Amino acid sequence: MKENIAALLVGVAMGLFVIAAIDERARLPQVHSFANAAKLAMPSVVEVSALVPDKEEALGDEGFYKDILKLFPRFLRKQYRVDSYGSGVIIDKRGHILTNQHVIGQAEIVTVKLYGIEKEVEAKVVGVDPLTDLALIKIQYIRGLVPAKFADSSFISAGQRVAAIGNPFNLRGSFTVGVISALNRSGLGVVDLEDFIQTDARIFPGNSGGPLLNMKGEVVGINTAVVKEAIGVGFAIPSSSAFKVAMTLLREGAAPRGDLGVKTVILTKNMALLLELPEETHGLLVTEIKKGSSAWRGGLRAGDVITAFDGLLTETPRALNRLAMSARKGDEKQIAYVHRGEPRNTTVALDAR
Repeated sequence: MKENIAALLVGVAMGLFVIAAIDERARLPQVHSFANAAKLAMPSVVEVSALVPDKEEALGDEGFYKDILKLFPRFLRKQYRVDSYGSGVIIDKRGHILTNQHVIGQAEIVTVKLYGIEKEVEAKVVGVDPLTDLALIKIQYIRGLVPAKFADSSFISAGQRVAAIGNPFNLRGSFTVGVISALNRSGLGVVDLEDFIQTDARIFPGNSGGPLLNMKGEVVGINTAVVKEAIGVGFAIPSSSAFKVAMTLLREGAAPRGDLGVKTVILTKNMALLLELPEETHGLLVTEIKKGSSAWRGGLRAGDVITAFDGLLTETPRALNRLAMSARKGDEKQIAYVHRGEPRNTTVALDAR
């Protein structure tokens, strides 16, 4: 009898455990499909428009009218036209939105349309970072804003499935899917500081500033550029870098960058031979150095060969510039270089770019 009761109690306990597990699983968001990823991320994506004056004095701007016009919104004081448009991502409930700098351009007025709301709201520019083509704007607090979730882009890999949301050709909330084609793309000539995710998820005019998402609906990149001559070759700024820039813009209104003050070229064997350098010397030949710059103060001169920056090999001038620009003014960095065949090391305090 006791054995039967014990077995019954065990059975009841197991049943309750299974029911609790099923109930807990039901409460978890189902994010294993693009449909669920879109459902999670769509409320965080906005349409961004940049307006410039079309007629400077559409309703008069002097005398009696000047005082009267102050009572009207700026939309009614002048006639404006849309100079550019794109997308943006809400990053907090206070109304901060991350987008591309080229989306807002030189706009006098920036407007935003939220998901599911046709009414336009005006946004102010908090700060821009031209070297990454990122901008942070802000709208007034609105109840119910849904910030996007940002993933750590250092964990993504080529072949991973991704999706893009944006407003191509003013078609709001368009959703395209694809994969990550490659990582760490640079040398495209889009911006000075390039470290792009390449994707074949279709990106069109109007997608700029919108998110590249993983299957969980998390942001892994900010869509920025395409190759016009190709289909399915788009580029996004990695989410970790983009969010870091956004936080810097939020705190300081700008993203201060470091600078060495040198111009370099890749050292070739012929150059090394002419300079009578050891054959095994590899690095970047300093062709020009700004007098008084951080590199100059550190002892470098034209004709020296930079072999490493902060412990990292310097294989191309762009790579060296990217390392310097990724740091801030005043940061101290170790530089390994060769001066007249003699290996040297120095510490420099970076200037502001």
